[in-house]
Amino acid sequence: MATGPRLDTTSLLARWTAREIQDWIVTEGMPVGAFLGREADLQSRLQVSRPTLRAAIRFLEIAGRVATKSGVGGGV
Repeated sequence: MATGPRLDTTSLLARWTAREIQDWIVTEGMPVGAFLGREADLQSRLQVSRPTLRAAIRFLEIAGRVATKSGVGGGV
C-alpha cells in the first residue's frame, strides 16, 4: 500500500506563523527597519514554540521580509 507525503506539522505551523508576522507588519504599517521584538516577546505574542518561531523567521529572512540581529539589543 502506497502512502502519501507526510505532513510536517512544525513546518506548517511555521509557515502559518510567518504569514501572521507578515500580516502584522502590513496591518500595523510598520516602516522598513521597524523593531518587531525579541524572540521571547514574539513567542508570547504568537503563542508558538521557539523552534516554530525560528523556522518562521527563517522563512521571512529568505523572502527578504525581515532581518535579525543577535546579542544585546538584538531581535527581529
